[in-house]
Amino acid sequence: MNLNLSKYNGKEGLVSYANRSSEKKAKKQLDAVHHAFYNTAIWKRMRAQCLRSNPLCVRCEVRGRTREATTVDHVVLFQDRHDTMATDSSNLRGLCLRCHGLASNIEKSMRLEWRKRYDEGESIESIAEEKYAKAKDVVDADGYYV
Repeated sequence: MNLNLSKYNGKEGLVSYANRSSEKKAKKQLDAVHHAFYNTAIWKRMRAQCLRSNPLCVRCEVRGRTREATTVDHVVLFQDRHDTMATDSSNLRGLCLRCHGLASNIEKSMRLEWRKRYDEGESIESIAEEKYAKAKDVVDADGYYV
């Protein structure tokens, strides 16, 4: 049996392939940590408090829309349940379900950079402004800002 390994030719290809595997494992572990945290009583209380304090979607408000916030988003992603970012109320924003999905997609490519910037001293507010204001002039087929 001949395997076509041409896409892995050269040292960089093998290293890159190995890095992707370790990145997947790290993401899986981080997802498990987040899942466990989101089932705790402290998170449920914080989530309810955030939605009471900020009943409107922050991302929609930036775009001139008014929608009820139904989910709570961490501006800067936390690393584990003991990370202060997990329970810092200034790190939480209320979003509608649609905007939470869009913010999560944007976050996938930016989360490490935002965390690094926060660790270097940048404020949560400036990161949140950037995170929720991305592509604010783009409108989808239904007339909603994306």
